[in-house]
Amino acid sequence: MVYITESSSASLPWETASVGRLLSTHTLQHGTWATLRAHLAEFTRVCANEAIIALVFASTRDARFARGRYCGPQCYAPTGGEEQGVPHLYVTEPQIREHLTPHFDIEAIEEINADQIVGTWAHAQPSGLWHYFVTAIRRR
Repeated sequence: MVYITESSSASLPWETASVGRLLSTHTLQHGTWATLRAHLAEFTRVCANEAIIALVFASTRDARFARGRYCGPQCYAPTGGEEQGVPHLYVTEPQIREHLTPHFDIEAIEEINADQIVGTWAHAQPSGLWHYFVTAIRRR
């Protein structure tokens, strides 16, 4: 059975260890390191043993990295456009591994130029968007 739920990923409406699959896109890149850690802690809480997760992170190769208002390490908020003022966190592959491996076995990490795959609902004219696409398995 598949349930699709829209909620804050910092406080998911599911019991501990009750989720078998988890998909998160355009969530982990919006916020600071503290926000990322809170989201990952909640994902860890709700995922059952051997749950599969698919996550998207913004890469430091992204054209927007280090542009806009500084919000903290590797975190910048655009100063114009639809996402004005929204902090964006840009990470590296080793940082993804560091944050996931305590609770997840990483199956794949792929850094992709996302210009051709993101919808114009997210970016009017994508240019230089680099994202990491990650799949991992929860272990207890």
